[in-house]
Amino acid sequence: MLPVFQEHKEPVIGQIIDIKVTEKGVWVAAGVWQEVSQRSFSFGFNVLESYQKNYLRFLKKINIKEISLVFFPAQEDTQCKKIKMKQD
Repeated sequence: MLPVFQEHKEPVIGQIIDIKVTEKGVWVAAGVWQEVSQRSFSFGFNVLESYQKNYLRFLKKINIKEISLVFFPAQEDTQCKKIKMKQD
């Protein structure tokens, strides 16, 4: 399972339950163990395959290492629709 962080920093605050690529983008379901204020996502990943065209880099294949809830995402369109805390 992939970990969930706040602002890409320890400690782990949850884990990814499911992740899918859809027509609208990447859809993620995660369990979070503590209350958070952030409502945007940031992905920590390694680039496995890419190409460059007209000064732009296109990522063809990546390996997602972690997902963080952040205040200021690199991609402004990321958003958290609902946060449901995992009960012990």
